[in-house]
Amino acid sequence: MALLEVQTVNKVTATIALDESIAQRTDQYALFINAPSDEVVSKALEYVFSKDKDFLTFAQTADGKKPEHPLRIRRPMEAAERAKRGRRSTPPATTPSTPVSTQGTK
Repeated sequence: MALLEVQTVNKVTATIALDESIAQRTDQYALFINAPSDEVVSKALEYVFSKDKDFLTFAQTADGKKPEHPLRIRRPMEAAERAKRGRRSTPPATTPSTPVSTQGTK
């Protein structure tokens, strides 16, 4: 039997806007429980979603399956994709060409 049990969780980065006071309270709560602020948000939402019976019913309906304003989610890029994006496709800098004088040469 293994000594460690590892639970894999698929995390994404989402951009959200919070009231300043809520952001401060989130950071304060994170400090209180010694956890990252994003975990506080994640666990708080998980708690609300699991306890709200009206929401659980709504989530099973057709209306509950298509959010009108979904979160802006950024998925982690594969290493190859990251490397590709790191290379810029800008053309090399060119230097102005100077006309070559052919006078005096034969």
